Amino acid sequence: MPPVFPSIHTLPPLLLAGMRMRLRLYDPRQAQLWRGFMPRAAEIPRRADANRYSVRIYEPGYSFGSPDMEAELETWAAVAVLAQEPLPEGMELLSLPGGLYAGFTYQGPASGFYQTAAYFFGEWLPASGYAADARPHYEVLGPGYRPDAADATEQVWIPVVPIP
Repeated sequence: MPPVFPSIHTLPPLLLAGMRMRLRLYDPRQAQLWRGFMPRAAEIPRRADANRYSVRIYEPGYSFGSPDMEAELETWAAVAVLAQEPLPEGMELLSLPGGLYAGFTYQGPASGFYQTAAYFFGEWLPASGYAADARPHYEVLGPGYRPDAADATEQVWIPVVPIP
């Protein structure tokens, strides 16, 4: 597993447009969500950038130190937009609140991310002075991102709050 060196950032709110499904954490149906979304992403007006955003919204009280692999999460395939505009049928808006986030870059196939997540939530986060927050977690995927590529790169953003 490559080392993870998160840093803390204050990020602004972000407005996304996309599609969502309720999925388990490492659900193979996530590919179905993206296959349904990607051909239609070009229909979304006023895109803010060329990136894609993979978002997970955890239920309140979710334990990141001991994740429930069967729990379903609201999972989004989305793009950033500049303003609220009417969207194509089947698409929705999602407003991500700004605030403190631990950010790091993950490189490797998406199937190997669980090892990095286990390190982040099991070792780095407990020693950091921060705790995971209830806001959505997301990854920024560049225009050429392929989840099966050995050199795939994701910018990972985990919402955090200082531990008093």
